[in-house]
Amino acid sequence: MIGCQDGQALVAETTRTQEVSAVAAAGYTHGDADKLVWVRSDIEDGEFLISLGHHGEHFHGADEIEPAVSISRGGEDVSKAVVHNSIVVEEGETVLCEEQATVFEPRTDEEPAHYAQGCLTIPKEAARS
Repeated sequence: MIGCQDGQALVAETTRTQEVSAVAAAGYTHGDADKLVWVRSDIEDGEFLISLGHHGEHFHGADEIEPAVSISRGGEDVSKAVVHNSIVVEEGETVLCEEQATVFEPRTDEEPAHYAQGCLTIPKEAARS
């Protein structure tokens, strides 16, 4: 489990390789209200450097959140990982939102390469963030 915000953790799981998504390669973009925000950066895991965040700035219970994960190795973007995200309580035993697969979004002029588009719904009873 990596990353935490207001008692809830974003879980990033990298397990096997996959091809870069055609959707991401086609130029999926975000508006200003959906800007990329990094919550934790430069987490070292062996040879990998991981950053965790989300698209958007303000969230409330019942809102949808789009977690983001950036993975690099030796200074190069990792584009062939399988990354899932979910929302769990900080202790990691209670799953509040089942895991969703993400899609690799290549580096653009506006954003670094990262995995996203695995949207999760914040539980309605969650504290305002």
